[in-house]
Amino acid sequence: MIKLNMKIEDIKERLTLNFKNDKVEVFDTRGTGDHFSLVVISDKFIDVSLVERHKMIYAIFEDKIVTEIHALQIQAYTIAEWKKKKISN
Repeated sequence: MIKLNMKIEDIKERLTLNFKNDKVEVFDTRGTGDHFSLVVISDKFIDVSLVERHKMIYAIFEDKIVTEIHALQIQAYTIAEWKKKKISN
């Protein structure tokens, strides 16, 4: 069985299509093309629970989870949450 991997650019493109004009960062955490860390900063997350935010992002990759993506670490913030986080760090 051939193992397929995703590229950072492919993941970023999918996220950008769903989060136009928002901040999207993607990192390959192991350099193996199957473990990624995502940061999405969008006001689409206003009044959306953490679980629902993750569901929104996982839905974008439902055809790739398990087959090409083994793990996603998701950080999903509103713009205000991100600004507060950056100030407090």
